[in-house]
Amino acid sequence: MKEIMIIRHARSLYNVEATKDLDAGLTDYGHQQAEMVGKFLKEEGFGCKYANWNIMTSPFLRCLETSQHIIDELDCECVVDGRLGEMTVDYHELESLHVVERKEKFPEIDFSQFNHNDFAHERMDEYTQRLEDMWDCVSEKTILVTHGSPVLSFIRMHEGNFGSVPLWNHSVGNCSMTWIRGNRMIWRTRDLYWEMPDKVWACGK
Repeated sequence: MKEIMIIRHARSLYNVEATKDLDAGLTDYGHQQAEMVGKFLKEEGFGCKYANWNIMTSPFLRCLETSQHIIDELDCECVVDGRLGEMTVDYHELESLHVVERKEKFPEIDFSQFNHNDFAHERMDEYTQRLEDMWDCVSEKTILVTHGSPVLSFIRMHEGNFGSVPLWNHSVGNCSMTWIRGNRMIWRTRDLYWEMPDKVWACGK
């Protein structure tokens, strides 16, 4: 039975318009979000089960930083896969967006499957194809750390209605979690922001 946890990256500098760099890292608030999600998955009854789980992450910096916080808590393997990368089809002003390899900064993350895709020159059909390829091949008990559009696209694939790519204004919260087990969706974009305000959200942006 396929069991998948899909997590959108934590809040990034791009999300708060502190930079125009689409490959920017997390804000201080975002680091706190990602750390809390890792602790939550470990402490709220998931830690013992996640010994058999693995993580696959987008190569974008915000996803790598989010994944690092999670593996710090769950102590599981993490592999970079470009098929989980951001959708950049609508960013027509981009001349290029080469997401670089970062082995030295993230030595615990496996870059052996890293591809040097220029995301800025991707067509919509190429984007949807890589998501469908990802969904078809994802293994049992996998955490996918990705971006808002892929999260919603994977939800639609699970529901059997992936006819079009979700619009940006229908995105999901940073660090929200979607847990799918077989044919059931246990959590749909669960957001700890609304559950643990006293524990984690004192950092602002």
